[in-house]
Amino acid sequence: MYQKEIGIITKWWKKSNLMKKVSFARDRLVESYIWSLVFCHRLEYNKGRMFEKKMMACATIIDDTYDAYGTIKEAIQNEILISLELFHNIFKLIKCYMVEAKWCHEGFIPTYDEYKVNGILTSIFTPLMASFIGLGEFTTKDVFDWIFSNPTIMEAVSIIARVLNDMSSHKFEQQTAHVASPIECCMKQYCVSQAETCNLICKDVEDYWKVINKEYNMSIDIPKSVLDCVVNYASMSEVTYKNYQDKFINGELLKDYVSSFLMNPIFIDQH
Repeated sequence: MYQKEIGIITKWWKKSNLMKKVSFARDRLVESYIWSLVFCHRLEYNKGRMFEKKMMACATIIDDTYDAYGTIKEAIQNEILISLELFHNIFKLIKCYMVEAKWCHEGFIPTYDEYKVNGILTSIFTPLMASFIGLGEFTTKDVFDWIFSNPTIMEAVSIIARVLNDMSSHKFEQQTAHVASPIECCMKQYCVSQAETCNLICKDVEDYWKVINKEYNMSIDIPKSVLDCVVNYASMSEVTYKNYQDKFINGELLKDYVSSFLMNPIFIDQH
């Protein structure tokens, strides 16, 4: 089933011809699919995975477009952004990327708190949760209302994903013009050394995990399968960016996981 899904996604991606139009963007099809698979791995959620993968592919292009273009004007004029803005749930994401582009263009370093507020959306978690349109019995108005009400558990997951992602790419991205990382933002806000900052941020991530665990147990009106998908996103962030290594960018570091999921899966007899 999973191999069939990645085959369908690959055909869709090649047919879109996007990579020829935006050669600067990351072509991380398999890596993105692994995120989708961890996000909702059960076989009956295949439609959700397919939709979530397409959302992630489009969001990655938006992210890379803002990274690649030197000014806000150039980013806005890019034809890919114009077409992608047709995706209704991407509007807020684009607005937050505009904030990052403005910060980068002006050389502005926001506070750590400001960075996290903006990062809740640029983590792309909330738009990805729209993949629940493919989750059958859980496709209810109550679930969608909950998702788009910015519940505390989703904010915590979004911040974990954003912070771990940016910390893993901090050294590389500082070699070029780029928006300030959480390390720089935290150093500015608390006037501490880089080493102290890393410890502070790691403690912050631990605290957000406590929030996730608490909210998971308290969210009794939300189906457990939905909450599991939320927690899985945070768990995948921990795996992908562990030890400050970006396995999404450096696919070589993720190959063992790809092999385990797609090439040599372990089948468990549930009867």
